[in-house]
Amino acid sequence: MASLTLLENSDPADLPPIEDAILEGARSSAWRDLRNPKVRRFPRHGAEITWLEYLGHGISGLVFKVTIGGGDPVALKIARL
Repeated sequence: MASLTLLENSDPADLPPIEDAILEGARSSAWRDLRNPKVRRFPRHGAEITWLEYLGHGISGLVFKVTIGGGDPVALKIARL
């Protein structure tokens, strides 16, 4: 929960703008949306994450193999702030 605390204590101007829209379908390619990108909410927000394997890291963050809500394994990237 340390990362959650970090986000809660961050200046809102430093955080990415988040839409209430769920992450479904393709993003809009309208010029106004490309100039002001926003993060959409993950469809299974709040679902249990099962951590399966550490896959690696790079300059922008860490990557893990996980299952979310009992679904198929996916790669989850945790970006560095």
